[in-house]
Amino acid sequence: MIENKTNFFWSGALLLTAFIWGFAFIVVKESLDLVPTLFLLSARFSLAALILLVVLRKKIHLLDRRQVRDGIILGIFLFLAYVFQTYGCLYTTAGKNAFLTTLYCILVPFFNFLIFRKKVNAYHMSAAVLAIFGIALLTLPGSGAGIAGAQGGGFFGAVNPGDILTLICGVFFALQIVFTSKFTEKGDPILLTFVQLCVCGCLSIVSSLFIDGNPIELIGEINAEVVKSILFLAVFSTLICFLMQNLSQKHLHPVTASVLMSMESVFGILCSAIFLHEEITPRILAGSAIMFVAVLIAEVLGDNPELIKTVSPLRKADNA
Repeated sequence: MIENKTNFFWSGALLLTAFIWGFAFIVVKESLDLVPTLFLLSARFSLAALILLVVLRKKIHLLDRRQVRDGIILGIFLFLAYVFQTYGCLYTTAGKNAFLTTLYCILVPFFNFLIFRKKVNAYHMSAAVLAIFGIALLTLPGSGAGIAGAQGGGFFGAVNPGDILTLICGVFFALQIVFTSKFTEKGDPILLTFVQLCVCGCLSIVSSLFIDGNPIELIGEINAEVVKSILFLAVFSTLICFLMQNLSQKHLHPVTASVLMSMESVFGILCSAIFLHEEITPRILAGSAIMFVAVLIAEVLGDNPELIKTVSPLRKADNA
């Protein structure tokens, strides 16, 4: 009974993490109306890195060259993922941005095969096919998406540029996840996270200086609402959520944890409808449902095909 209560508590914590990440799409969407993309990323990751530096000040000396190297690689992947995701949010809805980001769940097994030669099973292939249909429903308009297309743009002209940027973001998130799994085999995941945040912050600052302009002028233009958004993204969406994820996964089965975390995209859709009043059409509902099923197949059946073998004897017993 005590174990069940403990699992229930950590499941709730992971659901709360998924909700915060889903709600973060709304915060990003509204913040980008006021500040440039790279400036927002600079403030978010730099502040999170500084806070984590204070927390880990007694462990920083444990960093070695290998962990710094691995953290830099992961930080570059994470930086590119967030850049494409945040720019994608400029040109598409927050709900679609949230759902299309979950493409990394489908891509991870394929990158595992290409990079580390881990086989892809039939469940992963089925999930990928389903994801293609779900993405099509989410990104293509309900009419004029054929050969002629809307405004003569054809099939490719019908795709929202923000949707494409968000899909690219999913690719880099997948790479970051695959290499994180490899690097954490021998490295400290918390120290690797710290290096990642530092790299993301530094790359964002340098990029912002070249693209956004004088940072002093940008700082002078921000208001109280932007400050609140940056604090939320840095403290809650970046720092606290990663801590809750790590703590929760010590108590929950990996399959349970992955399913709960995939709820981030569902919360993103719901939050965009509630707070931004974005319309949820039947096509979005259908595409979202298909994407969610694809994520479940990839994460539950794809990574745990033995579950089918566990159920099969029970079915045979029932038929006896």
